[in-house]
Amino acid sequence: MANAIGARTASDMTVAGQLAFFKNILESSIDYSIVATDLEGRILYWNEGARRSYDYSAEDLVGKGNVRILHTPEDLGTGAVSSFMEKALQTGKAEAVFQRVRSNGCRFTATVALALQRDAAGSPIGFVLISRDITEQTQLAAQELRRHNEELADTAGSSKPTGSRANFYPTCRMSCSRRSTRSSGSPNCSMMAGRERFPASRRASQATC
Repeated sequence: MANAIGARTASDMTVAGQLAFFKNILESSIDYSIVATDLEGRILYWNEGARRSYDYSAEDLVGKGNVRILHTPEDLGTGAVSSFMEKALQTGKAEAVFQRVRSNGCRFTATVALALQRDAAGSPIGFVLISRDITEQTQLAAQELRRHNEELADTAGSSKPTGSRANFYPTCRMSCSRRSTRSSGSPNCSMMAGRERFPASRRASQATC
């Protein structure tokens, strides 16, 4: 009997130690915001990463706030948030990029992953939401794209012919005399460049248009 009690106590301590270990991992994760909610979105757990990202303390929101407070009014109004949560409820998980809202109203871009949690019987009981601020990466990508587009524009601009090259390779148009056609049976065509005709010497050296 004593051995059974001792074994159970040791087992309970092991479970307690594991829970404490995992809690320490969650608390020490400062790069990721980790939030646990019930099925209605009420906040049940709030880690240090969430505090740093959103500037709310655990005391501010745990048991009091709803996760919807972290979304923009636009995403709430269009139904994007409801669809996101419904997908996680139906498939077990959902991932997306959202604009997020801090306590002071400032916004930032974040990747958001939502995972459904179940009880021992397999019934849904809530969600774990993990998000990460990617504002800096998004800005760097936008700057790189802008720089690339500017380089393409500069390349396209430098490839345009200059005035001298444009005159050397003129756009040809045909000026045909109907009178010559009627008299000789074939049109008498001359090459035109802009407003000026080619000199006779150059016309002779150019291919027929």
